[in-house]
Amino acid sequence: SKYGIVFPHKYLPGSLRLHTGEYGIIDITLPKKYDNGILTVSENYSIDDHLIRYSDFTMNSLVKNIQSNEIYDKYGGLEDIKNKKIALNPMQDSLDFNPIIILRAIRFSSKFNFIIDERTMTILERDKEIMFDVIPNNRLKFEMHKIFNEVTYSNSEFLLKAFGLYDRLVNIYNKDWD
Repeated sequence: SKYGIVFPHKYLPGSLRLHTGEYGIIDITLPKKYDNGILTVSENYSIDDHLIRYSDFTMNSLVKNIQSNEIYDKYGGLEDIKNKKIALNPMQDSLDFNPIIILRAIRFSSKFNFIIDERTMTILERDKEIMFDVIPNNRLKFEMHKIFNEVTYSNSEFLLKAFGLYDRLVNIYNKDWD
């Protein structure tokens, strides 16, 4: 890739870790879906296309060419960061592609004190049950562990309760880790 060296991600199946040298490490979740709890990854993708099209939020769709330092911002991610707003990538109209997005939105909102925009809230609320149907409990626990260990946990707890997810996720989290 013109952005750096790509390796399989050690802890997240279906993800890559992009080592960009002086710009650090970027984790990339590949286009994938869960089919009866089994992860399948699309084989037809390019890193460039993925970074832009398959990012979950506009703020995560920014691409920087490390050779020219040019930033490509197709969906207004820089403006959303400036306005402290979490917005789903416009290519995302449901959580079918990556239902864990709901927990990421909650964590990022709390961690960075960002608001979740209205369109994103509507989609997250509408599709929240998909997460329980297709994401394995260990993956949910992994995300919840990150939420429970954030400095601003109380904000995350408020959002989890507002979405009606708190009790169910805490029960999953408290079960024995496989």
